[in-house]
Amino acid sequence: MKFTKLSTGISMLVAAAVQSPVYAANYFVGSQFESDSIVTTGGTYYDVQSDPTIATTSLDWRPADCLECSPSTMTFYGHGTPGQGLPGYSGAAEPFALGKLRFTNNTGVGDPGLSSIDLALSYTLEGALSPIDFVFGLSLMDAGWVDRKGNGADVLTFTPQGETSRFDLQTESGSLIFTLLGWSADDGQTFSDSFTVGDASGAKIKLYAAVTPVPVPAAVWLFGTGLVALVGVARRR
Repeated sequence: MKFTKLSTGISMLVAAAVQSPVYAANYFVGSQFESDSIVTTGGTYYDVQSDPTIATTSLDWRPADCLECSPSTMTFYGHGTPGQGLPGYSGAAEPFALGKLRFTNNTGVGDPGLSSIDLALSYTLEGALSPIDFVFGLSLMDAGWVDRKGNGADVLTFTPQGETSRFDLQTESGSLIFTLLGWSADDGQTFSDSFTVGDASGAKIKLYAAVTPVPVPAAVWLFGTGLVALVGVARRR
């Protein structure tokens, strides 16, 4: 009887040791286009506007000699609820939209006017001991082709700072891994680090991430399995 209780107790301890940390799925994302990182081409005027209360930041740019021209714009809308508030979202390794980028491309064929800019994000998970602050670069370049109607396109690409898209996140329940997955035009089914927007047109695309538990080292599994096995042998004796 004692061995049975001991075996059960050790099994529960092992299960607790390898159990994924429990955490709330609510989060908030702050966003900011960083003005000091903007690189323009061909004499371009630009303006950055941000509203931290709704986690939104916008960038407008146009030729400096044509301020009356319709600007090209990029606006990033950070989300305040996972999966955009979809019911039943568990947060357990399920990809979710950090926010949405709206791009209106009025640059015309050729020079896009903007070469690169950094977008800084601050991700706060409920129960986390501190937010994750990270920056990734956005680069914009001409796609190099013109369609039958004479319209071209531009390609927007992002590169995580330091060539990494994984960040450690400490919560009250344990350690988690935050992974930036990339742009997705199909609600989190596939991801990419770039997308193409035609001249004189626009696009909306979501930026996705996932939060997963830190993998338990194999040694922990082996140790737990060994203990349970030893208790089972002792019980039989």
